Amino acid sequence: MIILRDLWYKYPNSNEYVLKGLNFRFNGKTLVIQGPNGSGKTTLLKIIACMLKPEKGEILVDNVNPWKLDDKKRLSFRRNIVYVHERPIFLRGSVIDNVTYPLRIRGLNEDKSVIKALKFLKRLGVEDIAYRKVGELSAGQLKLSSLARALVIEPKYLLLDEPLAYLDKNSIEVTMKVLEEIVNLGTKVIIASHIKVPLKTIDSKLTLFQGEIVEHT
Repeated sequence: MIILRDLWYKYPNSNEYVLKGLNFRFNGKTLVIQGPNGSGKTTLLKIIACMLKPEKGEILVDNVNPWKLDDKKRLSFRRNIVYVHERPIFLRGSVIDNVTYPLRIRGLNEDKSVIKALKFLKRLGVEDIAYRKVGELSAGQLKLSSLARALVIEPKYLLLDEPLAYLDKNSIEVTMKVLEEIVNLGTKVIIASHIKVPLKTIDSKLTLFQGEIVEHT
């Protein structure tokens, strides 16, 4: 469950609030946040991911305010929430190096990490790029690789910023199918997008405009 209570946010060195008095409750499996560019979608995702601290108001994730935890406990808490950037950030090396990275830092050995990474790359239809350097990939391939990197750790909450960007029709269909599968297995998916998201099961939709909620269904 995610609850926002009179939540406000502005970036450092700015006098203008990006989010203004948001109040809403999400207790489903899938949430789509819609709105034009600049409406505050990415900022809201980063607040849900505990990457940005609200200026005013509060956020509760599973009845916990992460900003009342000490740094160590908040870091542990955040491991249940994975945020995937619109423009993914990668380490140097191959796709498999990047997809296995979150598993290896969690203590899984190399062989098991590779097996699990290849499984998710295959589900997304890009197992053939596993050993290619990330610098050689197209924008769409990078997008799918970043999604695989998020999926391998099987988070409780998966937050996706513009996940359809740079994908062709077939890749979109495959991505939506995989997301449906992980939702059925218990992962809660939150998507921010300025275009329609063809996910079959959407529990809730939130529309932002200039940092305010204009519709919540």
